[in-house]
Amino acid sequence: MSLSAQGCFNRAVSRSSLNSGELYDVNEALGHMSTFEQAAFIIAGAINPDFYSTQGVSIVRAAFGDSWNLDASPGAIGIINLIEIAAIAGAVSGLAVGDEITIVDRRIPEAGLLPRAYIQGKLLRGFGTELGAADANMVSQVRVHYSFIPIPLISTADLLTLTDQWVHLVSTPMAAILAMSDQREEEYAALMVEYQRDLQLYIQHIGSFRHNFMQHLGTTPIGGPNVPQFGGQ
Repeated sequence: MSLSAQGCFNRAVSRSSLNSGELYDVNEALGHMSTFEQAAFIIAGAINPDFYSTQGVSIVRAAFGDSWNLDASPGAIGIINLIEIAAIAGAVSGLAVGDEITIVDRRIPEAGLLPRAYIQGKLLRGFGTELGAADANMVSQVRVHYSFIPIPLISTADLLTLTDQWVHLVSTPMAAILAMSDQREEEYAALMVEYQRDLQLYIQHIGSFRHNFMQHLGTTPIGGPNVPQFGGQ
């Protein structure tokens, strides 16, 4: 079950009798809440890429020199885990549907196995002619496996993607922002300590799934990333 943006904001307002939700710009509040929710998904994707994982296909490109706009399709990508060939127009020597495409740094492409591609902004581009050298013979579509992030909230009626169990990862820092807007610094500091504590619990929750999976494989789990510090606390 997920809470609406309005419900989440109401929770933030209710943290202090000094808060006044009517005096705070609704679009600014939606922007803040979107940022905090997306941060939770980015952190989860860095710790355990499979926790919020999904997959989708790109658009079908028309020419071998075209790129794929991953923001357009599949969109809402937080962290890319794997890219595969989804469709081939004609035939490309050595390539088949389902083959993995190695994402490389354009400056050091030799670090990756063929076939290779690189990302510029949100555009995926084949390296040289490794994904085809003619419109009649090229990789036309790719499949992206990725950890997704929620799209930004644009209305108070929009539902958060985080379940109600973790919605305080959005409402608590939102309450901190309300406190700071009134220069209630002690309250702000206390709320940020609470937020960091809850974030650590969330990280342990995400990591436990990966730890159990890695134990099943008989390997050592990989440690998670540093936790971002919002507000300098």
